Amino acid sequence: LYYVSDERLELKGVIPLPGSTVQVCENPRVLEKHPHCFTVSTPERTFYMTGAEIERDIWIQAIDSCIHTRTRAMARSERNISVAQLCSVLPPRSPSPARSRPSPSS
Repeated sequence: LYYVSDERLELKGVIPLPGSTVQVCENPRVLEKHPHCFTVSTPERTFYMTGAEIERDIWIQAIDSCIHTRTRAMARSERNISVAQLCSVLPPRSPSPARSRPSPSS
């Protein structure tokens, strides 16, 4: 989930993790403005997130862990697993969205 800003904690949306991937951004144009950017790519769109370098690495590890935990849970049909259980390792401050765009059709 993500919010409008740190001050306005109004829910703006949710990033669906099943079927998603997370990695360090490789887009040179984005990296010019946001050197510590990472992406969360869903089947429908790619979200570009940015923050401090150490936070970026923590977020990548935490989101990747959530993706794999959720995938294993769904494979075992354990659909009652909570977001708190999945994401208990996330840092207290959310990364800032750099931008998002729809994923190209395959």
